[in-house]
Amino acid sequence: MQAVIRSRLSALAFVLSLAALARPSAQQPSDGLPYGPSPVGFRVVTTTDATRANRGVRIHVWYPATATAQPLKLGDYLDTEVARRREQIADLTTMASRVFGPVPDGSIDAILNAPLRATRDAPAVATRAPLIVAQLRPLSNAHTFEVLASHGYVVGAVEYARVDTGAGAPLQREGRSTDGLRRDLDVAIDRLRAELFVAPGPIGAFGFSGAGVPAIALAAARGDVAALALFETGWHGSLGSSLSTIPGFDLARVRAPLLFAWGAGMDAADAHLADLRAMASQPKSIAWTRAAGLTHWDLASEGYLGAADPHWRAADRSAVRAIFEEAHALLIAFFDRHLGRRPAASIPTPHFKLEALATR
Repeated sequence: MQAVIRSRLSALAFVLSLAALARPSAQQPSDGLPYGPSPVGFRVVTTTDATRANRGVRIHVWYPATATAQPLKLGDYLDTEVARRREQIADLTTMASRVFGPVPDGSIDAILNAPLRATRDAPAVATRAPLIVAQLRPLSNAHTFEVLASHGYVVGAVEYARVDTGAGAPLQREGRSTDGLRRDLDVAIDRLRAELFVAPGPIGAFGFSGAGVPAIALAAARGDVAALALFETGWHGSLGSSLSTIPGFDLARVRAPLLFAWGAGMDAADAHLADLRAMASQPKSIAWTRAAGLTHWDLASEGYLGAADPHWRAADRSAVRAIFEEAHALLIAFFDRHLGRRPAASIPTPHFKLEALATR
């Protein structure tokens, strides 16, 4: 009984520590986002996995830099190959039209030309920074990874590459794919730990939407994941998801402290809550949020930039942008506390309700 009480008090203390972000900050974030003091560099590195027929792994890396010159625009994170880039822009246009409504002329160009912070191949700082890994979403997490790097983290995001899943039932094949993507993250960790600017020791994991599922698998497979943060990650409940078909996978093996941010589409009856309770993470917290017109994509760069367009979207645009900014304040506070081992910044998050979640 005392152990249960201590566990619940620990979870409550974590929620209260995040709620303390509501105190005004002496240094407000520029452009509304909680950028840190460090310039940000960006580069792409490649490696192979000899255990899987030299499978290629491409890793997009954001890191603290000594100085930056010409910053990237969002569209600079698209594929450099012309046909693939054209396909990505078409996918963005289709998604934006379906989710946000008909796209006004020039709005996609405005999103792609939005200025960001990172500079390609900028010199890295001489100190070693904690590593956070993720599955790459080429546009969706550009702001997220830049903000993390500006606070002194190295982010390694692995490009999606199709996994050969062989024959079998669809769910079994999905499980092999998820496990293969998890193994790509393992390869990325080994590769990036060879960099002089990456610290040894515990790592963090982040995921947005479906890209969070391999991060969950990673946290279950490795004991050195010190913090797991998920934005809008859905997986249909453990018994009906690809996770359940991975050999040896068990939600109870996910022990890293957890931050789970969710907006539109989840309520107290959602089946994901049972899965979250089954995780052994201590502490763990759900950050709930709501706003008129809020969508799944509003915790991603596409939604954040689209909400800045006064001619687009039937939504509370100021609230949608504030939610994105506050989610990143929570994210930085979470990683600072559990991975960076340093005092969390104090930034207001009035659009979020924070709830501690007990382990079942």
